Amino acid sequence: MDNPLIFIPGLFGSMGNDVIRGTGEFSFGLASKIYVPFIKTLLSMGYIENQSLFIAFYDWKNTCEFSSEKYLIPTIEKAKRISSSKKVNLICHSMGGLVARAYIQGKRYRNDVDKIIMIGTPNSGVVKSYYFWGGGKIPYFDLEENLLYKGFKAGLGIYFKIFKKMDYVNLLRETFPGVRDLLPSNEYGNYLILKGQEKDKFIPVRNMNSQNVFLNDLSKERLKNFETYLISGIGKRTSKYLTVEYDKYKNEWTDGKPEFALVTNLGDGTVTLNSSSAFCGEKIEIKGDHGDILCGSRDYISDILGKRRAAEIPTEKMECIYVLISSNINRADIAANMEDSKISTQFLEENHYLSFLYADKKEDFNIFLNPIKEKDARAVLIYIDNKNEIKILFNKNINKKVFLTKESLI
Repeated sequence: MDNPLIFIPGLFGSMGNDVIRGTGEFSFGLASKIYVPFIKTLLSMGYIENQSLFIAFYDWKNTCEFSSEKYLIPTIEKAKRISSSKKVNLICHSMGGLVARAYIQGKRYRNDVDKIIMIGTPNSGVVKSYYFWGGGKIPYFDLEENLLYKGFKAGLGIYFKIFKKMDYVNLLRETFPGVRDLLPSNEYGNYLILKGQEKDKFIPVRNMNSQNVFLNDLSKERLKNFETYLISGIGKRTSKYLTVEYDKYKNEWTDGKPEFALVTNLGDGTVTLNSSSAFCGEKIEIKGDHGDILCGSRDYISDILGKRRAAEIPTEKMECIYVLISSNINRADIAANMEDSKISTQFLEENHYLSFLYADKKEDFNIFLNPIKEKDARAVLIYIDNKNEIKILFNKNINKKVFLTKESLI
């Protein structure tokens, strides 16, 4: 009998009350555009959801160790119980691979994992996380290759910073301790380049204030008996180093304020090849960005798991995305000359909404906003395209009904 398969999504891949109060039961939320096609791919291999295929949603704001304890371990126990199996297989995307490592390299590991497949997992960290942890700067979506990930970082970043008033580094760190687990580890090596009057020099990663304690400690743990496969994306501009200035900003930034990123094509636009392959196991490289490599790795996955080759699930290619964040709105109605599947709205806590419009540049839309009386209502609309153009189209407090059209905004 085949082992049951557990899928662990990446950063932003889980939405529910544990992540943001008021968003209901766990689901992929706005990340469905990335993960639903992948789940369909696994189903086409012969898996059956909640019988042989399980999803380990988790609170990505929290640490990987916390998520492993609270979410992954109970999912593994559930999968073993329902399938009557002694072991499971894990397939992980991005941060989900670190949640898995917290278990398989931790003290509570029960020798019940047979195979683990990591797709785009930052096994030695990502430099982009320093923007957040080092100085509390969100969003940093201009450094992202995948259009949907830009949308997530823009929307959720603005929601927490502008609408939830999280402007202070310590408050952000308390709310998002999981970001620390994404910092470059000692194994990543030096990644901040301090600008000098005569010459630039690397800041030794071991001497930095911003330390990835989780990965640094994890690297000392002895690996257990399981098969590991590391699937990495290449061919996309990926941040590898950051140049920083220190003297002027030492009160704001722990190890220097980033000025610009030095990039490599050996990465998926989010995670470098060196980081995703910084773990023992068979290494596989495919071309694609951080989201594309999920479905792009289907043939490798089916061969590893001994399943039939998966059918190719169509995925939408987008030219641009509109991100709407609104607060104290009774209703946020979006009308567009496009398929319903191209409009996604996530209700957040306290009359906040986060909406995505997946469009091409020729498609029209109308947005109707109805503010709650005697409440401070606000809406922000952002345009992002696949050529790195980013525009704030609307950012206002509103006290009456507002009707926005594409023609009036662009």
